[in-house]
Amino acid sequence: MSPGLPLLVALVAVVGGSAAARRSPRVWLVANLVASLAALTAAVSVLATGDTWEWRSDVALGGESLHVRLDGVSAFFLALLAVLGGAGSAYSLSYWSDAEHPRSAPSGRIWWNALLLFMAFVLLAAPPKPTNTPAAPVRIRCRAVW
Repeated sequence: MSPGLPLLVALVAVVGGSAAARRSPRVWLVANLVASLAALTAAVSVLATGDTWEWRSDVALGGESLHVRLDGVSAFFLALLAVLGGAGSAYSLSYWSDAEHPRSAPSGRIWWNALLLFMAFVLLAAPPKPTNTPAAPVRIRCRAVW
């Protein structure tokens, strides 16, 4: 099974959970648990097969196409992120409840999803292709004025 579909499910669940975070904490929790399970499924499939999964976009962003890669090392850390992200989501619903913290709990759920999403992107982002052109030397001149 390709890890692309579970990663897409995880992305949709995290974004959908962020949209529901302000009004429905239980929908947010279910979405985060689905995202955690989907990310864990993708990570375990790569760890079990030893394959590397890659995806490149056709659209350039900042001069480079978006390149996502899931190899053994990133799959290991994605599995850790999925387990801890799901456990943190379940724990936070009772620890930082809306009844006790009506102002900060909804925004805290949104920030939690943003943290999980961006950490997953750091794990999955592949480095850009190296170019054969040498980098231009940067010369810095400083003149001390006493």
